[in-house]
Amino acid sequence: MQIREKEARIEELLALSTEEERQLDELRYILATRETEMNQLKELLEQKVSEYELMQHALKKDASVVEIASKDSESVQTVDNMETTSSELDLALYMLHQRDVRCEELTHELMQLLEERDTLQLRLSNAIRVNEELRRMGNVEGSPTKDLSSASQTVIEPIVEQPSPSKSEGPVEIAKEAIDIPIEDKEALALK
Repeated sequence: MQIREKEARIEELLALSTEEERQLDELRYILATRETEMNQLKELLEQKVSEYELMQHALKKDASVVEIASKDSESVQTVDNMETTSSELDLALYMLHQRDVRCEELTHELMQLLEERDTLQLRLSNAIRVNEELRRMGNVEGSPTKDLSSASQTVIEPIVEQPSPSKSEGPVEIAKEAIDIPIEDKEALALK
């Protein structure tokens, strides 16, 4: 009877030992898993600390407002949000200013081009009118028996010496001169 009790006891102890080994293997697996998670979390924490230090360095470099390290996390987020918003607003204002300056430049250039176009149109119409008057005068002065080829050879056509009206007189002055000057001086006006 004692042998059976001892054998039963041994079997019980073996079953207990097997169960404890199984539990020990589970604990080892759980421990290894937890250790892997801890290492991953440790690496993640190191990355976050590194990123945080880089952000702090960038914030200190960009704006020396307040020592960010002494504030709690809420104030750090508020200051960071304010600085981000402020920098975005500054960038937007700068871009608007650049666009405004460019619009002013283009408007000024457009006004100059329009003025130059008007001046050139006026000079062209004056030159055409003077040219027609000179042809008429050449035809009237010449004898009616002359052929057209000799009449066209005697006509003097006006030559525009200053092609850039922006560097010469304005269109209003040229028009006034064209109206006021007698017909003999039209040739001189066409040369302006």
